[in-house]
Amino acid sequence: MKNNYCRKGYLLVETICSLTVISILSLALITLLTISINYKNRINDKLEIQQQIVDTQKHIEMLISQCYGIASIKEYSNVPEENGYKKVYWIDIKNSDIKSENRVIYLNPGRKKIFVSSLDGGNPPSYPIGGYEIGDYITGIYFKSTNDNTLVNIKLTFQKNNETAESLFSIRIANKLI
Repeated sequence: MKNNYCRKGYLLVETICSLTVISILSLALITLLTISINYKNRINDKLEIQQQIVDTQKHIEMLISQCYGIASIKEYSNVPEENGYKKVYWIDIKNSDIKSENRVIYLNPGRKKIFVSSLDGGNPPSYPIGGYEIGDYITGIYFKSTNDNTLVNIKLTFQKNNETAESLFSIRIANKLI
């Protein structure tokens, strides 16, 4: 007896198996791609924060090291000190005997940026048009100084998306008003 049965084309089982293999490979590739993109974004965020730390730190060091001292600071009243650092709204920098020539370094928390502006002599200090920004992604400015105000320690906190960083640096004030 001769079997005249001839198989042509795919069976349903073969089709289901091939679709399953393709689905598994596609899912693995999509997962790998998603993980890679997230990792790349995290690295880019860390890199951008590090660049902001360097730029902001250099600019603040230049402003404070060339000034004649710290005129005043405005602290947050409800934030406790952390290792002697006080969280501040602004740092008023003395550039001369004339108060209107002082500069203010202040944080705009809504924008996560530090701004530098001149005082107009008002009380409390106002921030006239003409200032400039020196940093992004900054969530806090912390301040500590020695008793004679010749050495200033500053801590800046940064956050972009889920990445956070801190920058601690000390600045010696070389100039003094006589």
